[in-house]
Amino acid sequence: MVGAQDDNVYSWFFLELLDNSEKSLNSMFTKTYGKLYMQNSEVFQDLFTELKRYYTGGNVNLEEMLNDFWSRLLERMFQLLNSQYHFTDDYLECVTKYTDELKPFGDVPRKLKAQVTRAFIAARTFVQGLMVGREVANRVAKVRKNLHLITTLYVFWVFSLLKILCCSLL
Repeated sequence: MVGAQDDNVYSWFFLELLDNSEKSLNSMFTKTYGKLYMQNSEVFQDLFTELKRYYTGGNVNLEEMLNDFWSRLLERMFQLLNSQYHFTDDYLECVTKYTDELKPFGDVPRKLKAQVTRAFIAARTFVQGLMVGREVANRVAKVRKNLHLITTLYVFWVFSLLKILCCSLL
């Protein structure tokens, strides 16, 4: 039987890369933005949680999730940069509606969305393919064992039949 080790190793490796990315981003942003980042880090933590959920087979729409991330980030940054004012939820929603026109993050969201989507779809598909391949190999192995058993029983049956026929001819 083919083991689950190969797909588990690849899956573990990809999740480890994702964890390292999260830790690295957290460390860099903490050093760069300090308390300001730490007070708003859940926006990034939620992003990584959703990415892990997608990768492990959760029902996550990557494009929608990434759009939500950029919208939440814009809302937070808008509030932080304009902390002297108090904004209603309707006003903040209005600000995020015009994100495509205003492009407050430049072209970064579009590029990052394309790269993340491509990488995660490829990684998840690769590991799922390994799991399907393992299952196919295991089923083929079972069929071979069953075929060998059937062949052995058939040969035994034929020889038994020949013995009976030979004895009846005597």
